[in-house]
Amino acid sequence: MDPIPFLSKSNQHSTVLIQDWSIFELFGRKASGVCNAATSSKILIEIDDKNMRLEPAPLKIINEAQTSFAVYDLQKIQSEPSFSVSALYDGLLSSTSKQSPAPISVSSVVGGTDQLSGLLVSVLRNEGAAQRVIYTHQLPWFLLIYYHTVTLTCKDLSSGQKQIPTIHKQLFAPAVTRKKPALIEWEFDLPRNSECRLQFKFEKAFLRKEKFNTKLYV
Repeated sequence: MDPIPFLSKSNQHSTVLIQDWSIFELFGRKASGVCNAATSSKILIEIDDKNMRLEPAPLKIINEAQTSFAVYDLQKIQSEPSFSVSALYDGLLSSTSKQSPAPISVSSVVGGTDQLSGLLVSVLRNEGAAQRVIYTHQLPWFLLIYYHTVTLTCKDLSSGQKQIPTIHKQLFAPAVTRKKPALIEWEFDLPRNSECRLQFKFEKAFLRKEKFNTKLYV
């Protein structure tokens, strides 16, 4: 799945978020080498919090348009076979809410990713009564979806027993390369007190170099 830069500890009324992150945690690998075709290879990290501490310390800090960036020049640290930066925060984020949690929640994660393929999983959790829902997901054209791998499975939150949802409608609109995103839409009955997973595999299309940003902001 996607590495998440926030770790959380929660109880019934509040959630405490730990903000610490690193390049390795975000992208699943460290930066290695430099681009031989580029005149420079640098990592720029926006300093968005006065309590933010970077390790290792940056070579310099630049200020542009009321924003500060820490600069790491990879050409000057080529002695290291791989390189990562960690951001540490002195304080915690505390979010307190008096509202009760929503009976239905949706989250999506990406798993098993590399430079070629991956698996996208959307989790629909229903802690209330049965609902008829429409799941809609729009995906960029460069994610080539294997439509035959799309599956929907549900289980009871209390017993863990498998449940079979009633599917009313399925819509697949393939992407058009560099013009239109793909669309997946399912209308089905979300069982009461259940967790449903809709997942599919995909492959990444080849991107032209001008589609990439020449600077990396974290």
